[in-house]
Amino acid sequence: MKKAVVLLLSFLLVVTIFLQYIPRVPQVAAQEPSPLTATASANPTSGPAPLTVQFSVVASGGTPPYTYSWGFDDTSPLSSEQNPTHTYVSGSGDAAYIVDVFVADSNAKSVFSNDIDITVTESTTIPPTGTPTETPTTAPTETSTTTPTTTNEGITLMDIQANVVVERNGVAMTTSSLQPGDQVNVGDGSSATITFADGSKVELGPNSSFVLQSINSTQSWLKLLFGKIHVFLSNDFNVRTPTAVLAVRGAEFVVEVTENGTTTLTVLSDECVFSDTGGLKTVYVGQDQTSVVTPGGVPSDPVAINPSQIDKWWTAQSSLPLEAIFGVVAAVAIVAIVTVMLVLRKSKKGKS
Repeated sequence: MKKAVVLLLSFLLVVTIFLQYIPRVPQVAAQEPSPLTATASANPTSGPAPLTVQFSVVASGGTPPYTYSWGFDDTSPLSSEQNPTHTYVSGSGDAAYIVDVFVADSNAKSVFSNDIDITVTESTTIPPTGTPTETPTTAPTETSTTTPTTTNEGITLMDIQANVVVERNGVAMTTSSLQPGDQVNVGDGSSATITFADGSKVELGPNSSFVLQSINSTQSWLKLLFGKIHVFLSNDFNVRTPTAVLAVRGAEFVVEVTENGTTTLTVLSDECVFSDTGGLKTVYVGQDQTSVVTPGGVPSDPVAINPSQIDKWWTAQSSLPLEAIFGVVAAVAIVAIVTVMLVLRKSKKGKS
């Protein structure tokens, strides 16, 4: 028996040495394109209303040609130009806007650019020199303004499960108080909830990346880069994805964005206005209806969906983090192994 084992080991040793000298055919790895990047800029970035701004973006990597979709953070439609010009007409007082551009290549790879902060100040008119001015004969009256005011009051990150990271200005940080511009990244098997002062709520599912683009008193923008969210809104919000834009006022809905940017909207209550980023088609998606936008496409006509078929993943989130579950399983396994070993040892002693 020992001789057979020695012969087998000798044989394996000889084969191993022989294989070391067999000439290998060099493997040529396929050239992967470099990652797609987009760097946006603007000139000027501040000034009195009306303010005309020249925007531009430089895209690189991926597979050209590229397509562009600019969001100007106001009520104007998106622009598909690479270097658009946009004019901001503000009301009384100052207004702040956060602008970015979504870039996609010919292989359905996509990326959002950096954010650009635009500040529009109140327009002031100076009377020409030498022109007499009349003294008002009546007392001035207060006038209300409708200028959007940016706010971060009452935006809270809560119900954090497992791996959730907040990025502010590109730096990862630990905080439960969010502000416009923050990006929340949710890892595998993780989840989190964002609540707003008006009672609105956004639940983030696993493997999701979400940006609070701008939050103001008249119109707010949220951005889902990928993943899925369950949203209950009691105010005016707009949600952008790599391929779609939806406008909402007081609705409950679910949005899911796949790796290639395909966006699926499912409305649970009320109605959402759903369009592609190019604004080629707009549909109204009602309660218990769904619509899909694929890269380079337009929203599908809404179709009814049985409420029982809707994946309500947010209700199935585990109350325990994934690490805790693994810890419990490991502890139970160790206890079971130790118990079996003790039983076997006791059995052997009894036989002896």
